[in-house]
Amino acid sequence: DPKKQHYVPKFYLKGFCRYGKLWMYDRDRGNLVQLRPETVGIAKDFYTFADEEDRRDVSAERELSRIENAAAPIIRRIEDGQRITLDEKCELALFVGLMRYRVPDFEQEHKEFNDTVVKAIRKEMFPSVEAVEAQLAWQGDRTDTESGRNIFEMIRDESYDVVTNKPYYIAQMLHLGLATGEELATMEWLFVRAPQNSAFITSDDPFLIMPPRDYDAETSPRGVGIVTPGVYKGIPLTQKVYLCIQDRGLKMEEWQADRRMVRMINQDTARSHRRFLFGRDEALVRKAGSTTK
Repeated sequence: DPKKQHYVPKFYLKGFCRYGKLWMYDRDRGNLVQLRPETVGIAKDFYTFADEEDRRDVSAERELSRIENAAAPIIRRIEDGQRITLDEKCELALFVGLMRYRVPDFEQEHKEFNDTVVKAIRKEMFPSVEAVEAQLAWQGDRTDTESGRNIFEMIRDESYDVVTNKPYYIAQMLHLGLATGEELATMEWLFVRAPQNSAFITSDDPFLIMPPRDYDAETSPRGVGIVTPGVYKGIPLTQKVYLCIQDRGLKMEEWQADRRMVRMINQDTARSHRRFLFGRDEALVRKAGSTTK
């Protein structure tokens, strides 16, 4: 029942180490430090919440640990050059899907989405002072017109905060992550291998999704998702293997990248990170971090 919980799994970070340590670039502080993977990618009680009886609920952390334990040996086999089975692909897909949603970036997205939706609904429900007063009267809350006006102006001006329900957020994180994993398992996978003396980096938001080259925001106002044909999806699995996920299909293939391709992939990883970049070499992480300033 640890209070410090890894939103970037410890076993995963070990895949980007050299001699048991990795380099971490902090965009907020603008510094670069060498640390052990046990000490990075963590937050206090990130997946823990109080249940109805005010007890610590760590069920989400246990579920994530179960999926990590299943994924870890599969990733090791891939790095060793071994082929994986379709069952193992499905197990790993759940881990990859959750890497899109278990991170602080999604938590912030969720909060912002809830804030926008709740405030829009309240404006629709209470378009006038009279509407606010009617609701208060229905609730049995006797208040004067001035109080009703103050509440109306607060709603109109959006001068209040929407508090996210953490159990609901955690449930959404697990649901979306597992559902995404099930979709990813039905797609073609390409394992991209880095050459000698070259390595992939990773980040605190490692799952990358990019629209297709011919994407036009004006003709596709709803945006793109993981099932949109032509959408690029990828994640660094280790410092030597990058997983590129393509359209529907069952194929799993390998491709040997050159140093130029590794640099391009690392640039994409750097551009998509939230705050932290991780890698085995100081110069590698420093260069990646410099492209995001």
